[in-house]
Amino acid sequence: MFAFVISLVVVGAAVVLTTRIVVKQATEPDQPATPQAADVRGGSAGASSTQGLVPVDRPVDVPLVPSVFRRIRSAVLLVAIVTVLGALTALLVVIGGAILLTGVRNAVQ
Repeated sequence: MFAFVISLVVVGAAVVLTTRIVVKQATEPDQPATPQAADVRGGSAGASSTQGLVPVDRPVDVPLVPSVFRRIRSAVLLVAIVTVLGALTALLVVIGGAILLTGVRNAVQ
């Protein structure tokens, strides 16, 4: 029982740490990988300045910030995934130990 409580504390600490890292990185604005280039194609800058330019509505670069509900759902799913993987790992360790112990018992007899 003591090992189970310790494992829950470790899993909880890992989830809290991961959630803090994700939330910290989510608040930083996105930056483009390369600088924005001028929208001049197929000609020199002088040729494009003589043409009448029509203003084009461009989408505003708004970083996508997940909602609070989505963050909570992601944290719950993370806890569920870590719990299932931990349970499977514990089950494999118990089965491996039982096989090993049975093999040792049979070898001694």
